[in-house]
Amino acid sequence: MKSGDLLKGHPGVALLLAVAAFSLSAPAAADTLDAEALSGLVSGHTWKQVNTVGGGYLYWAWNSDGSVCLRDDKTGPCMDTGRWKLDGDSVCHELSWWGKSGGYNARCIRVAEKGDGRYEMIPVDGVTTFEFTLVK
Repeated sequence: MKSGDLLKGHPGVALLLAVAAFSLSAPAAADTLDAEALSGLVSGHTWKQVNTVGGGYLYWAWNSDGSVCLRDDKTGPCMDTGRWKLDGDSVCHELSWWGKSGGYNARCIRVAEKGDGRYEMIPVDGVTTFEFTLVK
């Protein structure tokens, strides 16, 4: 019997093995910040994210009153606004329109510190969507 004969007629087994191999080779997710550390990173701070779609940057201003302002310029007008709140070790936000077509205008995220002033935003579903730095 050839080594490939075992998987013939069993595509589900081949897929399962491929997923298992990827899972074992994927790096482990970084530890995320706890509620206290996350609070200090959000309330009254602005995050600078590389805009992977249109180039430049996106600025997330997390205001201490629970409002959030999304800008494409450090000090320009808000492109969109919404609300945010802490929920345990996550920050949850809801914007009025930005990201709605992709289903990410309202979501909860965790944050992991990457070192050198860099952070990673990780949606609760575990898919990393962007890296950011603090502006203020």
